[in-house]
Amino acid sequence: MAGFKTPSSAGGGAVPIGFDDDVALNLGTSNDVSILYETADANANRMIIALPDGGVVNVPVLVIGDQSLINKDLGLFNGVTVPTIAIFDATETNRLVLDGTPAIKSNTSIILQPSGDTDDYFTFATASNIPTIYGTGSYLRIGDAGATGHSLASEDDLMVSGKLEVTGLAYFDGAMNNLGHIYNLASGMKMIFGGLSTNLFRGFLVNSSADDNALTINYSFYSTNASYVPVLPFLVSNTGEINFGLFDGVTQPLIPIIEKGNLLHSATDGIADAGGASAILKHIGGFTNAVVSDIVRITAGTNCTAGWYWITTVTSADQVTLDRNYTSGDTTNVTFVTFHNFPMIGADGVCLKCFDGAPGDGNVEIDRDGWLQLDVGQANGRLYWRANNAWHYVDATAGISLPANERVDVNGHLFQIGDEVRFKVDRINDDGSFHALPIYLN
Repeated sequence: MAGFKTPSSAGGGAVPIGFDDDVALNLGTSNDVSILYETADANANRMIIALPDGGVVNVPVLVIGDQSLINKDLGLFNGVTVPTIAIFDATETNRLVLDGTPAIKSNTSIILQPSGDTDDYFTFATASNIPTIYGTGSYLRIGDAGATGHSLASEDDLMVSGKLEVTGLAYFDGAMNNLGHIYNLASGMKMIFGGLSTNLFRGFLVNSSADDNALTINYSFYSTNASYVPVLPFLVSNTGEINFGLFDGVTQPLIPIIEKGNLLHSATDGIADAGGASAILKHIGGFTNAVVSDIVRITAGTNCTAGWYWITTVTSADQVTLDRNYTSGDTTNVTFVTFHNFPMIGADGVCLKCFDGAPGDGNVEIDRDGWLQLDVGQANGRLYWRANNAWHYVDATAGISLPANERVDVNGHLFQIGDEVRFKVDRINDDGSFHALPIYLN
């Protein structure tokens, strides 16, 4: 037979059957499968297993398994036209299929165990119709520049030891911990807070280059939703999730600096029972920690005028008096919150922190010059400032007001109501202004 090499028994033992180049071993009644070593490509001689074209009974499938597969109707490859290799396990239940689509297919998870490691390996699966990669036995890592420094251990954990580039959106639904530098927010790009569509997000940080002469980083508020107010509070809080109940209806940018005590009390059933217009507000236990000058923000209530109020008198833990009437008649549904007084900076101006009585170094955490405070405990109010390591003030109304330490003149007279006063200049300042001290005129 041409091309067939008859085995020789010389020397005894098993001997191979040989075929010349380009001579095929054909299998099947109609020579459906050919196996040969082909030399048609002079630069790449190769072995070929030529399977049927498929599409009918004879399909181009090479099945590998144990003896139990012989003469068994698998019912898996009807009509296959793409050359396919299928490897079955001993139970003939699980299989790995490689076809010329190209595709690797399996009826169960596909496991890759590189580096001879049988405990920690890749598992590929489609779980709940979602293509999934597991790090079975450990976490997944991309790159080999380092190992986890944060106790990654689960099959759901992923470490990237090099740079990570994302050209689309990135969602971080959990916490972002132990951040290093965050840099290179491209010009005009936004860091958005509160949602992605323009009718959902509350604000965004943008690296603006719109003005070539003044490049800026802007925080902007989105203003199409009345519930999203342009307020950026600074406060001490473990969660930051606080129902302030303060800023309903604000339309101008505002930065409140909340005292670390945060919200003192909130209620929807405050009471006014004076029989008419009243500044007295009642709520059982609502004012346990209240002090004069605390803020009371009323937002709703029958006969009530919504607004910002402050406490002038703390009668008890259940009752306070506000700086003005807030209701025109009795009610039992006053909606309000209370806070210790705090300053605010906004487009409308600067709102100072208020005190009941003269502020001093005990009212500020940093004892340096430059503080401004407002004393609302005085009948007309006093504006205090700290300069030269001392607190000074001016009254809010016309007339001359002198500090308590100048009530006694240079001659020892203690001024009383009705005394007539003259002034004696005692100092000319460097800028040409002068200072005078009061002297009793008798």
